[in-house]
Amino acid sequence: MRHEDFSPVHLLAFTDPFATLAYGEALLKRGPAYTVRADSILLCGGIAADDTGQGWLWSFVSPAAQSHFLRLHRYVRRFIEVHAQPLIATTPQHGPGCRWLELLGFHPDRPMAGFYPGCPDQFVYRRG
Repeated sequence: MRHEDFSPVHLLAFTDPFATLAYGEALLKRGPAYTVRADSILLCGGIAADDTGQGWLWSFVSPAAQSHFLRLHRYVRRFIEVHAQPLIATTPQHGPGCRWLELLGFHPDRPMAGFYPGCPDQFVYRRG
């Protein structure tokens, strides 16, 4: 497994409606980001600063990432330690992302409606 600088093209490996070149380019302009690969792309993620300067942890995670969870967890934990700042993240309610964010030191903040039609409702988490 290896990590590399994020490229917006990497998002095309995901089926999420947000995984577009335009969205990837917008994320890249907003802060540091990386891609983690094994045989294929496992995770793209980074920190995007909003217009107020608040950092938002973002990621796209492939189903194949489950078999590499511990190593990916260490990569992400190190990334947020190196780029230390208060962060916000969202994840679908009651999904595996809730537990992962808690393992990364995030705390539940509030519920939030899904981002687009058909998107599950989210929980907002804060760290720092």
